[in-house]
Amino acid sequence: AALSVVASFSGPNTSGPTGNTSEPSEARRDSFYVTGTGTSGTQRSGRLRFTGLSPSARYTVAAYGSRTGVSMRYTRFTLSGAAAATAFLQCADNVSGTALLGPLAPAADGTLELAVEPYDSAGALQEYGYLNWLSLTESLPAASPYAVWTSTHGLPAALSAATADPDGDGLPNLLEYAFDTDPLSRSAPPEIAVSPDTGALSVTFTRVRSDLRYEVQATSDLATWTALVTDPGVPGDTVTVSDPAPAPRRFLRVRITRP
Repeated sequence: AALSVVASFSGPNTSGPTGNTSEPSEARRDSFYVTGTGTSGTQRSGRLRFTGLSPSARYTVAAYGSRTGVSMRYTRFTLSGAAAATAFLQCADNVSGTALLGPLAPAADGTLELAVEPYDSAGALQEYGYLNWLSLTESLPAASPYAVWTSTHGLPAALSAATADPDGDGLPNLLEYAFDTDPLSRSAPPEIAVSPDTGALSVTFTRVRSDLRYEVQATSDLATWTALVTDPGVPGDTVTVSDPAPAPRRFLRVRITRP
C-alpha cells in the first residue's frame, strides 16, 4: 500500500504530549492540524489516500491526535472506501485514545481515503482538529473449505473451478469435493443399488460436507425430477436413500449444490 496527501492540512504542530511511551515521543508531540474556528490557517479538511489495496481484504485504520494545554478539541475522522465509517476523538491532552475505523473494503480501484476534520459528534465546528499518527491494518478473509480442498489436492487455478474435471472421470470438482474423492484420480460415483425383494432403487453415499446441500432425486422420464430427501443424516454419515415408488423405469441421482 502507498499513502499520499490529496488535500493539504493547515500545517504542522509540535504541542502534543510526550509523557506516554507507547509510541515514539515525536509521534505524540508532532501533528498535522486542520482549522475550524481558529485563526491559524484556513484548511478545514485534510485528506489522505491509501492506494494499492486488495479488493478482497478488509482494512482498519487507527488514528491518534492530541494537543496539550487546551480543552474540547474534537476531531472527526472519516474513512471512505466501498462504504464509509466515522469516528470522533477528543484530542485535548489526549495521551491514549485512538479513533478506530473499519474494517472496510476498499473502493473498486483499491483505494481508501481518510478525512480529518475539526468537528465533534454533534457537528459543532471546533477550533482545530489533529492527526499525530495513524496505522493501517489489513485482514484477509478466511479461505473457503472448497478453496482449502483444491489447495490440499494441488489443483492449479486453471483446474480448480467447481465445474472442471481434471481427471476426466465424469465427476466435476464439486462432486469430487462433495464425496471426498481425488480430483486427480478417476473415481466412481455414488452406488446405485436395486433391492432384490422389492425392485426399488436405492443410493448409498457419505454426506461429507456441511457447506453443501445433498438432495436425492428420482424420476421416471429423466425430465422431471422429484426430491426424495434433502441433506439426509449429518455430515460424516453414510446414508442410504430408497425410492418409495418403484416402477418399471426409475432413475435416482444425488444433486449437489451450494446453499
